[in-house]
Amino acid sequence: MLQAKVATAPTVPAIRKAVKEWREKDYPGITDTSRILLNHWFKKEHRRPGYRFEYHYFQREAIETLVYLYEVAKTPISAYFNTICSPGMA
Repeated sequence: MLQAKVATAPTVPAIRKAVKEWREKDYPGITDTSRILLNHWFKKEHRRPGYRFEYHYFQREAIETLVYLYEVAKTPISAYFNTICSPGMA
């Protein structure tokens, strides 16, 4: 039987752990605008008749990671785009 081998960048587990701890502390160190948006997206109930909307966990984690890296860790987002995008795409 074939098994998929999953590889990840060495920094990913550390970033995921840091974001999880940051989320559990209720997002310290961010702008008021980011706090309002994160609370609206992830803490407010979004309902329509007959439908309950909820973000997928990986969507939430991606958004939180971007906010964490830029506002808390003070990492320029352009540094990431420059490493993953080909020239002219960033």
